Amino acid sequence: MLKLIGIAVILACAGGIIGVIITLITGLVFNQYHFSLPINFFEYHYINQVYVVISLVVIIPLVGLIMLVSRLVFNTGKYNSTIGYTLLMIWICAFVMLIYHGSRVATEFNESASFTQTINIKPVAKQTYYLRLNDVMFLTKEDSARLDIENRFKNMTLTDDPDEDNREPRSLDIDIVKAEVSHPVLIENFTSRGRDYDHALINARNTRYIFLQQDSILKFDRIVRRNQHDLWHNERVKLTLQIPLNATIFIDDRINNYINNSINIYECNIAQNHGKEASSMAFIMTDNGLECKTDSIMDNIQHKKDSVATLSPISKQ
Repeated sequence: MLKLIGIAVILACAGGIIGVIITLITGLVFNQYHFSLPINFFEYHYINQVYVVISLVVIIPLVGLIMLVSRLVFNTGKYNSTIGYTLLMIWICAFVMLIYHGSRVATEFNESASFTQTINIKPVAKQTYYLRLNDVMFLTKEDSARLDIENRFKNMTLTDDPDEDNREPRSLDIDIVKAEVSHPVLIENFTSRGRDYDHALINARNTRYIFLQQDSILKFDRIVRRNQHDLWHNERVKLTLQIPLNATIFIDDRINNYINNSINIYECNIAQNHGKEASSMAFIMTDNGLECKTDSIMDNIQHKKDSVATLSPISKQ
């Protein structure tokens, strides 16, 4: 029984070593990243060193465990102490280098900075707006030249790839609030981190967020755009969409994931369409905030209007 456990431990350690080696080769040779870290983290200047030292920090203890189990369970005899000391020194050096590179990256996140800008949305008839995600791919001048957009993709629209967005942490949040405004107003708050406040502010300023208004349709990009090859500094944008009272907005089911308001688009779908499939739901801004536009809500709004109209002549007297 003891030998079976020893074999299982050795096989598990060997499998771990093989897995680490395959991951290392994949990262160094094929530049394929399958980690839950921002893609631009892997553009760190010494990322290849980081790959190697992480691999050594993981592999050497596994090798040591294999040697220990082999000696205790299978009586393989005492290993040369020089081998043990050599592995220990390599592991210590690798661990120190890992701490060094980790500290170096961490210094890029010492301070935070932010700035805001305001966009006045053009008013439309009946104060009805449609919120959607923007599917059009953002291309720089270099991208357009490299792909030869004018000749090869004339009269075509390149669509964005949502899978690319998932390779970085979420960078967009949308709040929809009631405000004393005559038409919707969008406030963009950009934040970023850096080694100090000045660098953090520059990093935030170097970002770009694409918002488009096409008549009553408001299109929001999925992510904040950075300059190409800039390292990730937790760039984010928080959008505050100020809506006047009694304005109606249709929320697309895809953009709903980015909205912080405690609205339930699925319950609203049941109330409005009795569970039938629909791509967007209608919400109305009330005194209590954003609510699903149902017959009962509209009756309450009309009742309040009638009450105000009834009280107005009395107040004048």
